[in-house]
Amino acid sequence: MTTPRQVLDAAVSEEDWQKWVIDYAHLKAWTAVHHRPARIGRTYINKKGEVKESWQTHYQGDGKGEWDLHLYRERVVVIECMTVKGSLSPEQEHWGYVYEGAGQEHYCLRPSDFERVMKVLE
Repeated sequence: MTTPRQVLDAAVSEEDWQKWVIDYAHLKAWTAVHHRPARIGRTYINKKGEVKESWQTHYQGDGKGEWDLHLYRERVVVIECMTVKGSLSPEQEHWGYVYEGAGQEHYCLRPSDFERVMKVLE
């Protein structure tokens, strides 16, 4: 049986979840950084025949797959915001290993993890 909480969590988009995390981080005096993709003005037709726009996040170096949020206060916390059904891309998984190897505090969090966000950013 699906609980009301599960229904609410499933309705939250990644964009809305990320905004909530940033807003909460600001409430707790964290500085938040997110690199937003930009539309590059090209359109293309995908394999389904749908017209799509091209988007890119510009990085120099090894930025592909870097996680959504970098939060700064007395320490640095990196967060990947995921929907209930979302999964990490291979590039994002790689970044998880990079963060782990560097001893970097990092979390992959979903809307159901809101209490964990509050604890981490206290």
